[in-house]
Amino acid sequence: MKHLPLSLISSRCKITNAFTAAVAGLLILTGTAAQSQPYAYVTQSGAASVSLIDTATNLVAGTIAVGVNPTRVAFNPAGTRAYVSNTGSDSVSVIDTATRSVLANIAVGDGPGYLAVTPNGERVYVALAGGLVGVLDTASNTLMTTVTVGTPGLGGTGGLAVTPDGSRVYVASGYVSVIETASNTVIANIIAGNAPIDVAITPDGTRAYVTNAFGLGEFSFDGQVVEVNIATNSVSDVIGFWSVPGSIAISPDGTHAYVAAVARWVDTGYGAAFIPDRWVGVIDLTTNTLTNFVLMTKTAAGIGVTQDGSRVYVAIRLSNTVQVIDTATNAVTAAVAVPGTPTGLGILITPPPVLLGLTVSPSSVAGGKESVGTVTLDRWAPTGGTAVNLSSKSLYVSIPATVVVPAGALSTTFTIGTIPVTSQTTANIRATLNGTLVKAPLTIKRAVPKSVTLAPARLVGGAASTGTVTLTGPAPAGGILVALSSSHGAASVAPSVLVPAGDLSASFSIATIPVAVLTKPIIKATANGISKTVVLKIDP
Repeated sequence: MKHLPLSLISSRCKITNAFTAAVAGLLILTGTAAQSQPYAYVTQSGAASVSLIDTATNLVAGTIAVGVNPTRVAFNPAGTRAYVSNTGSDSVSVIDTATRSVLANIAVGDGPGYLAVTPNGERVYVALAGGLVGVLDTASNTLMTTVTVGTPGLGGTGGLAVTPDGSRVYVASGYVSVIETASNTVIANIIAGNAPIDVAITPDGTRAYVTNAFGLGEFSFDGQVVEVNIATNSVSDVIGFWSVPGSIAISPDGTHAYVAAVARWVDTGYGAAFIPDRWVGVIDLTTNTLTNFVLMTKTAAGIGVTQDGSRVYVAIRLSNTVQVIDTATNAVTAAVAVPGTPTGLGILITPPPVLLGLTVSPSSVAGGKESVGTVTLDRWAPTGGTAVNLSSKSLYVSIPATVVVPAGALSTTFTIGTIPVTSQTTANIRATLNGTLVKAPLTIKRAVPKSVTLAPARLVGGAASTGTVTLTGPAPAGGILVALSSSHGAASVAPSVLVPAGDLSASFSIATIPVAVLTKPIIKATANGISKTVVLKIDP
């Protein structure tokens, strides 16, 4: 097999730079059995931001500002962090996917592009200009080291992918370089074509597929997808593509690969040139054959496959859209407009929200009064909302069986009703979600006098006034007997007044006698150990 000399490979790779600028990376984050719907994270070079597409609705669910010219995105396995390479600001933005906020911007060196996260989430490998790969420590969000790969001086580094066991990183950069992650050293350089562009690894970790612009061996304008045997680090098959291929994404079940066609060489006899191509090839990985192609409106950039393999999301730079392919029919079924120029695309399979907390306010109420409960999640609720189960063993409270945190919200409230009690008690309010239980206590107090008022509060001796005692909450069954007294003989009251069950107040009469000078008797109401007073002014 004859290969091009390195000097010619370098020149040919420089030709592909115009095309690979439009090629975006892919990372599919696999999840656990219980998951909410995935979000497609789309880097937008023109807008210096990342848009989030809710794949349940195919609507833009939010936008996050990042660095200059963001081009690629990758996620940690837990789904808690997104890493975005900012080619224009030589940095990697770290996004908290729960709050959709940028936690850090890591300086990494010239021209960061493709990224990949190790399965344990401890390292991020990022392709840099000049044949370098940066290694980021996710605990400290710092650049640990750089690794020289491929052919020095060849130019920008292309796509990269980490094996499922985390032991190796395969990097397209002149060669396909193999980095051993334990030592961060290159242990092999595989000739997998004259201009490798992107790399994807099958879920079982046995094969790497490399998109290759100019053939394997003799130079050719027909692109290829090259299969590499990971056990032997050798080329095991070559799949003709007949166009310059760009991004490649493998379905989660490992049966198909989806490849962006970036450009095609056309020679009319009067002139020859590359022209933009606009299809996505479908490769059957069980037979390594190109079985279908899907025509897009413009040239495809980043590609991502949903966890169930039913849809492929494709970033289309020149139309500012992300188009959706139905894998059952290999037809475009939707186009989602995004506010910037889409480049990279990754699909985050978000774990279901976790119940973070439960509070009640006020935490202490008189029986018969209401309190408000608030449930809080660790991440925004997905489409359709998140239902949280509620319960309490107390007979003195009433709460709904469930409360729904609305889509896109972190929390919601619910009403806690109480009934009058004869003695103070504590009710535990319980909230459960996906096996997580949180509790919050609510103190329910017996009703006591809150105030005593008089009408009129000033009168001439011999006239009568009406007093009203008001409780902190409704009286329980049997009512509350409130003891009454007067501090002066000029005013007299009954020994007590009964606030009927369910009522908040009761009235009583105050008789007075003529006085020679202004007299101010104190009227006192007492129940359940609490007294309230009011002054009655009696004029001569």
